[in-house]
Amino acid sequence: MESRKPTNAAARLHQILATAQSLNSAGTYQQLPIAFGLRDKADTVALLRALVQAAETLDEIGTLVKKIPAANHELFLRGFDRLKAGLAAAASNTDFNQWKTNYLRPEQIQTLEYCADLLSRHYLEDEIAPADLQKILEHVAEVYESVMASGLDAELKAVILESLERIRQSVHDYRMKGVYGLKEALASATGELVLHREEVTQAANSDQKPEVDRVFHLLEYLDKITAIATRGKEMFAPLLPYYPYLLAKGVEIVDKLKHV
Repeated sequence: MESRKPTNAAARLHQILATAQSLNSAGTYQQLPIAFGLRDKADTVALLRALVQAAETLDEIGTLVKKIPAANHELFLRGFDRLKAGLAAAASNTDFNQWKTNYLRPEQIQTLEYCADLLSRHYLEDEIAPADLQKILEHVAEVYESVMASGLDAELKAVILESLERIRQSVHDYRMKGVYGLKEALASATGELVLHREEVTQAANSDQKPEVDRVFHLLEYLDKITAIATRGKEMFAPLLPYYPYLLAKGVEIVDKLKHV
């Protein structure tokens, strides 16, 4: 059987840090934007956000590893604290070569390779095509504009717009966090619909039904894409025709989305 290269968050972060290892000279503000693949290499805010996101990703990797009963958690996560310290230090625009020497030696990031292999055997994840990610962004933009201009209840509108923004951000975060960031955004959006089920039901029974339909169909599409990437079952789409049933069973759905 052909061995497949892991595509999970640990593998993604390892690739970013390995790229950083290959760079030299200047400061962290000049070199790390290259490693993170930032479009605007002079955007300090974007770099600081990427550093925070990388630290958060380490925490998320640690959480997933600790869910695997047979794994030696301490062994797999050894060095994570040092990596997080390095990410924090990079925010001060220190000398890049010195920063690499202190925080980014090969043995310090090798643990991410081990984690990537471990996670690939317990959390299936296939790559999502760039075209599919772009389609999600386009779909989000269309729904956002439509909801913004709609006559939906103000509170419900704000909740939906916030959920859409979270989905949009999860797509932008995909390069580092992978599909499980998208699944978290889907679970969060579904949870918000559950919490505001009365407003959603009222809107679905009014002239605002097309807006509700647009939101649900976006979540259906996101559910389909993430299910394919994790080789799992779609959780949202089968219930789409049944708004009341979806909302009534929402808590159960959210829990399944988070743990699939």
